Amino acid sequence: MSITFSSTTAMLLLGLFAFLVLGIPLLASARHFYRAWKQYRWAKQSARWAVTTGTITHAALREEKHTPDDDSAPFYTYHPEIRYTYIAEGKTHEGSRVQFGGFPDFTQAEAQEILAQYPVGAQVTVYYDPDQPTNAVLVVEQMAPYEIVRGCGILLILFLIIIVLLLNGLHISP
Repeated sequence: MSITFSSTTAMLLLGLFAFLVLGIPLLASARHFYRAWKQYRWAKQSARWAVTTGTITHAALREEKHTPDDDSAPFYTYHPEIRYTYIAEGKTHEGSRVQFGGFPDFTQAEAQEILAQYPVGAQVTVYYDPDQPTNAVLVVEQMAPYEIVRGCGILLILFLIIIVLLLNGLHISP
């Protein structure tokens, strides 16, 4: 017994398959790209924000255990957690953003090195958005646009795969 499809049905099935296999990752990549672009814009704008002095109130190391699916040994990554207070527009605020884009996964030594730059009680320069004083950051260096480039690359590859599949689907015989 064989199943035959009309070219219209075959195209619909191909489109459904392309959406399930490629469309969902494409949407996820678009979301990743949008978030990275937003972080990049904020990083760029923060260099022009108002400046005040703040105080480090918390500096700790957060450890995350990762257990791979393949029964290999678990491994750990480390993240510096830093909080600070600052006065902006006459009100005291608390911030936790050190840099835009967040921190990647670090080894324990790398995370400790970052924490050493922000000991509790230290005075730091805080850049805050005068239109939204709760939005603050300690480091205004531009984040590397590699996140944006990576997002664009993934989107482009998935888009090309969808186009190729759809063009191949046009040659289905009736």
